[in-house]
Amino acid sequence: MAIRTICFLAGVVLVMQPMPWAVAGWLMFVAAVFLPYIAVVIANAGVRKRARAHRPSVPRPADSSKALSSPRPIRSRAVADELTCSAKGCTAAATHQVLWNNPKLHTPDRRKTWMACDEHEESLRAFLGARGFWKETLPL
Repeated sequence: MAIRTICFLAGVVLVMQPMPWAVAGWLMFVAAVFLPYIAVVIANAGVRKRARAHRPSVPRPADSSKALSSPRPIRSRAVADELTCSAKGCTAAATHQVLWNNPKLHTPDRRKTWMACDEHEESLRAFLGARGFWKETLPL
């Protein structure tokens, strides 16, 4: 803010001077107007870099052996009939569980589950497989 004030005061003094100095005065006014914008852009860019570099740890449950146990397939037909496919826009009933995990985020024994209908099971498996996330597919 002090630099902006100095630019403004220098602009007032220099604009009243003969021509070569008057141009410098107008440049000082321009600097006084745009310096806050430039400072905010630089400050925000620094925050983003630090935010990407630091990944906070996720607290684990007290008994992690139970929380991260192997997946249990959904056996109940009543529950399975209510499940829908995880593919975007699909409302078909799910017939498969596509189990996966992201090794950068999850422990090796952790499994995330996407539900899939017969039509989308292969495409969901291919999507996860291309990223190295797919582990197995189980029928419901």
